[in-house]
Amino acid sequence: MKAVRSSNRLYPSFLASSISVTDIGGRSVRPYQPDGYLGDLNFPRRVWHADSGENQYRRGMYTFWQRTHLHPTLQAFDAPSREEAVAHREKSNTPLQALALLNDPTFVEAARAFGEEILAQDGDVEARIDWAMQQAVARPVRQNGEAELLANTYEQSETYFANNPDEAANLLGIGQRPIPSDVDQGSAALVLDLEQRGLLEDTLVIWGGEFGRTPMGQNGDGRDHHIQAFSMWMAGAGIKPGIIYGETDPFGYNIIRVEVHVHDFHATIMHLMGIDHEKLRYRYQGRDFRLTDVHGHVVKNIIA
Repeated sequence: MKAVRSSNRLYPSFLASSISVTDIGGRSVRPYQPDGYLGDLNFPRRVWHADSGENQYRRGMYTFWQRTHLHPTLQAFDAPSREEAVAHREKSNTPLQALALLNDPTFVEAARAFGEEILAQDGDVEARIDWAMQQAVARPVRQNGEAELLANTYEQSETYFANNPDEAANLLGIGQRPIPSDVDQGSAALVLDLEQRGLLEDTLVIWGGEFGRTPMGQNGDGRDHHIQAFSMWMAGAGIKPGIIYGETDPFGYNIIRVEVHVHDFHATIMHLMGIDHEKLRYRYQGRDFRLTDVHGHVVKNIIA
């Protein structure tokens, strides 16, 4: 990640997201800092206690400064030590700065908040990417191989998070910002990773399962299956964002509006993959079989 900086400003995802508090004035604040960073200071011994709430997300000019022992992030980004007056602030572009942007809890937490904002934008995935790029780096997406690079990054991240759910939980657990209790951590980490890199448009994400369970018991034999209806969740690859298609009764048992058969679901998936479900056939016992048998219609209303 490249930081676009002037002598006094830094524009990573922290300022692009609404997590940044832009209020003017107030006391000095204490953002996240490595444990023991003040351990070598004496008279008296000092312990850094990070602030919570809005004080954690104030602008850098309000960060508490212990004489010449400045905050590590300020030090990494060439803040003067104040031992002498400077007329011009030195600027550098170092690997340490890139590591700070990728690993400092302040920026990781802000990236997660920024990802949530990207998901909330109207329009298709391409429009969301353009919005995010304008917010983060003040330019549109370049058509010079960026898309291919991001797609490759996505594939690697998707595989990694799918195989390492603990790492997904660790990513979402960085910082004080709460994770919605009704969101699966691995799934949220995947979508966050996709949106941050602009890769969701090239990948179809599906959440689902077999039958759900009813809330009522069946004569002491446990809960019954939802035999008439169950829900699937889809994102990316041309799926319209932010819509609900179809509806069940309050118990999720019977369909009351817009039925989508499993054959329609399969036909739609194949359509998004560029496959005509009516032409995909295999020969078995003298008959040409299809995945959708003699049924199936593409559900065009959910496709952007």
